[in-house]
Amino acid sequence: MKRAQLNTLAQKVLVTKVERLSKVPYAEIAQWPEYPKTPEEVGLYVPPELSDYKFTLMKDTQPDKSIRVAIQLYRHRFFGFGQMSADGFFIVPNETIRQFTERDVWAIT
Repeated sequence: MKRAQLNTLAQKVLVTKVERLSKVPYAEIAQWPEYPKTPEEVGLYVPPELSDYKFTLMKDTQPDKSIRVAIQLYRHRFFGFGQMSADGFFIVPNETIRQFTERDVWAIT
């Protein structure tokens, strides 16, 4: 598979994983450990052809009790340079979800 196709597939996997996580109830997400630890019960299965990509789940509880849930996608290129993107959402105790804005993505990439 060509690099452009792999990048497209990686972005699709990222979006799919975030959509799946956005359906998890607040109470369950609140039990997950804070980043940099990763909850073992949340499997981020990645197709074998994306083995050069690293998907990192991040959970950060905010001061207002909302929770930021993000997946960071990284692929090493050369000499310490890499390709990074992310997607995610904020969830509050009443289950309201706000998808990431571009500014939210900047905060974790």
